[in-house]
Amino acid sequence: MATVTRNLKQRLGWNVLEHPPYSPDIAQNAFHPFGRMKKNLACRHFRTETEVQIAVVVWHRELDPYSFYVYGLVYRCHKCFNNHGDYVEK
Repeated sequence: MATVTRNLKQRLGWNVLEHPPYSPDIAQNAFHPFGRMKKNLACRHFRTETEVQIAVVVWHRELDPYSFYVYGLVYRCHKCFNNHGDYVEK
């Protein structure tokens, strides 16, 4: 599979962005949603896993996509790129 992916990447002329050195196994965007989701779910008690899943789905549906994904994620990625991959605070 790696060979197929490498050949496709080369054929399409894609560049691969390396993960920042402080978190080589997790992409920058993997952390973005969890902070706000944790705040939303804080101090709430759930009796079942299904209740947790419903709460997460409801929270996600109520998000403003522009401010959360476009502004939040793109802004933070640009900030990371401008710092040449160094750690970026909020």
